[in-house]
Amino acid sequence: MKKFMALVPLLLLLAPAPARADLLVHTFDQLYHSWVNTHIDTFDFPTENLEIATVTLQYTIGCPSGPGDCDPWDRLGHVYIYEPETDSTLVTHELARVITPYDITGGSYPGTCAWELDVTDFQHLLQGQVILGSQIGTYIGEPDGWLVTVDFLFEEGPTSIRSCGVETLWLHNSAWYGNPDQPFSDYVPPVNVTVPADVDSVKLRITTTGHGQGNTYNAAEFSEMLHSLFVGADYFSHILWRDDCNSNPCSPQGGTWQYNRAGWCPGSISEPWEISGFSWQPGGELMVYYFPQAYLNLCRPCEDCFDNPPPNCPDCNYNSTGHTSPYYSTTGQLVFYREVEESVVEATAVVKRFELHRNYPNPFNPVTNISFTLEQPALIALEIFNLQGEVVELLSEGFRAAGTHLVQFDATANSSGIYFCRLQVAENQQTIKIACIK
Repeated sequence: MKKFMALVPLLLLLAPAPARADLLVHTFDQLYHSWVNTHIDTFDFPTENLEIATVTLQYTIGCPSGPGDCDPWDRLGHVYIYEPETDSTLVTHELARVITPYDITGGSYPGTCAWELDVTDFQHLLQGQVILGSQIGTYIGEPDGWLVTVDFLFEEGPTSIRSCGVETLWLHNSAWYGNPDQPFSDYVPPVNVTVPADVDSVKLRITTTGHGQGNTYNAAEFSEMLHSLFVGADYFSHILWRDDCNSNPCSPQGGTWQYNRAGWCPGSISEPWEISGFSWQPGGELMVYYFPQAYLNLCRPCEDCFDNPPPNCPDCNYNSTGHTSPYYSTTGQLVFYREVEESVVEATAVVKRFELHRNYPNPFNPVTNISFTLEQPALIALEIFNLQGEVVELLSEGFRAAGTHLVQFDATANSSGIYFCRLQVAENQQTIKIACIK
């Protein structure tokens, strides 16, 4: 069984809008993927009765070293969490979905990318011994593929509500789109769920990505379509479309990564569509029915298509390159919550008396500036650790006056990679995650 990194107060400041946290759990560490199989392992998460305001999953993807390289194609990837149902059975939940970069090696390409996703909805499952799975739908084979690292960042703090259960309705069900012989509802059918009697609120999460091109309207990857759902008698809809692919922080990439797509931006996390405000009753039945806009694909293998193919459809056969079958991959989850007693919330409020600030630049090569602020004079220790928890350098130690202090970390003698800078003040500590890229 793998162990998590020592729990340390953490202030993550790697991404432009980083998640703040007080605990870090390091799980998959540059896990190699070259095929579509799922890699499963067990990790130790905190078991203390902590008040957690948010939980953030950070997903980092990189490339195998020579003679291997990244899989150059954009693939669908997943992080799963497995909930014990009985002593011998597990229920699988999709924790996060990623689209791998189109190509990130060579020239000025970054070679590695990291993204964050709020997974506070799964807080009740992220404690004690946790079984996780990682999968990327790649068929590239050795020595090429992907290296995946997954960290969980816990921010302590008061909260008025806490997740207590999740019901998976569909687990990335792949549904053909536009083929009347294979209707969407055959693959993503309506589901009836019994709401637990002891919950205070309910939220629905829908994660959908469209793939396939060369079809009528260039569906499903390159067509804006309305996606709708009924939750009981309540109706909701949105356009499944992303117009921010070109602002992806994982850039530049090769190919057509910057084009707008139906939930599929190469090199990005797929954010769920979150729905609340629908009517429900504790202990009552709730029907969830999800469906995309009506659509008929006239550019597909069928008798009518071959007899009279539409314009811009010279070949109705799917060829696995410029013309691929349109489909949507959909996960649906109902998340249940209970309110937190007010007395518990008040008792866990913490007053911060010092702060370790974001380093700059970050990433850096080879020098970065690290600053911290003390509200009152204190004995401190400022240290750099590597991913193995080993001290790389003691930057500052001793009595320091109140105010802001600036220290430089010179990594000339250190290799490229992820490091942690920890500020110890009395019995308390904070940490930032920093990246040296040479």
